[in-house]
Amino acid sequence: TKEMSLMGGTEPTLFMLTKSQWHDSGPAPVAKDMGKLPIGKWLPDKGFLGLAVTDASVNAEREVLGVLTYAALIEIPIDRIKEFKNAQLWSKDTEFSVVPIKPLKQQETMTYVPKSDRVVWSSEFFASKTPVYSIVCERTDY
Repeated sequence: TKEMSLMGGTEPTLFMLTKSQWHDSGPAPVAKDMGKLPIGKWLPDKGFLGLAVTDASVNAEREVLGVLTYAALIEIPIDRIKEFKNAQLWSKDTEFSVVPIKPLKQQETMTYVPKSDRVVWSSEFFASKTPVYSIVCERTDY
């Protein structure tokens, strides 16, 4: 969810659909509530800009979930999502990583380039003039 923690809301919640649910043509699937995303604990040095989740994407090749805030990009290995209820206890560079990206003014969007190690992110601030940034990420062994 895109909760606005910096405005006094709650921490964002991570929901998950399985691949089969995503591709099922039946009734609308119900996403599983995986728990709260402890952004404040994970990004204590990023201030209130680090608290607001603005986008998320999955890199299937590297098997990570990327979570973008106004101040940072967090990557969580997909296999860790099963243990997400313990995320409050996770440590940086052990169970998740903070990717060193160039923060943009009001960054709102990110995605991974299919079949690559590249992440792309941009801003909605002065959209016609905002550059699109991209870096190559390496899989870290946790």
